[in-house]
Amino acid sequence: MAGDWSPSEQQALATAGKVPVVSPGITGSEGPPAAPAGTKMADLLKPTLDVPSEPVVHFNNVQVQRELVPAWTEAQQYLGKSPQAVNALYNLQHSDQTTTVAAVSDGDDKYVPRNRTIQWDPKVGMLTQDGKVQTPANGLLHEEGHACEHNNNPARFAKQEGMANQRFDNGDEQRNMAWETKFSKELGEPTRGDHGGRAVFTKGPASAEIADKMIEDPAVIKSALHEGRFQLQSHGSTPPPPPRDDAAAIVKWDGKAHSGPVLHLNGDTAAQYVADPKGGPGQYQLYDVQKDLHGVIPPENNPRTTIDQQGHVAGRTLSPPNQALALADR
Repeated sequence: MAGDWSPSEQQALATAGKVPVVSPGITGSEGPPAAPAGTKMADLLKPTLDVPSEPVVHFNNVQVQRELVPAWTEAQQYLGKSPQAVNALYNLQHSDQTTTVAAVSDGDDKYVPRNRTIQWDPKVGMLTQDGKVQTPANGLLHEEGHACEHNNNPARFAKQEGMANQRFDNGDEQRNMAWETKFSKELGEPTRGDHGGRAVFTKGPASAEIADKMIEDPAVIKSALHEGRFQLQSHGSTPPPPPRDDAAAIVKWDGKAHSGPVLHLNGDTAAQYVADPKGGPGQYQLYDVQKDLHGVIPPENNPRTTIDQQGHVAGRTLSPPNQALALADR
């Protein structure tokens, strides 16, 4: 299938195939040091410097982009029920380094070591592989984990960030994902088996309720399908062939079960490859998750199950890495 990918994507796939599934010897997954006994999240949300003419508001050594402060505060208040979240914010505020929290609007949450900046989209959560949603606040705390590690153990951070692997992308993500599992359980949110997932709009920084609308533009759908297929391939899974170019390649779901992988386009819409019984190129069919599937993520989306053409679901044995349907940076 090399012809389906651009030269840069082919190079990325070739590189991914040469790295280990996970990085050996990763340390530091215990998370940030504990805050002093009795520290509450409310104690950490009082500005220490707020000059209206400045673009940021200071919370000790964390500075938050001014227009982001209301959403950041809402997210931190929600995160306060996790001791890990209190530890992380206290640790950043009392570090000898300054961490900046800046808004993005494309769902591309990340920590940028070069300028010690957390880029966070307060409107976007994460659809996990089992069809559940992590809040945008969860993503903020994930990025705080990278920032804490960078501040506390810069040499270890640099070393492990440079250790590429297939399942978690790099060693520091592997370390941070172990910590994410810990705080996600404290928050009562779903956990992830790898660094995969799809960004989805939610109804607020602390909400896991999906708010985005169905994608209807065929060009957008095909672009999303290409991205999802590429990510399947990059994580060691065999993606379906690309959709045909004609308009008939994308159709509404006919209400019947079909074999083939399901790719999420957003929280409301999934596309499934349907093989042509006559040996043709096949096509993708769209699922409206709310209307057609009554809000239930199709079982084909679960890598631990398989479904036949009659809709019978059976277990499937996987070898690592856990096969991600799509990825976001966080």
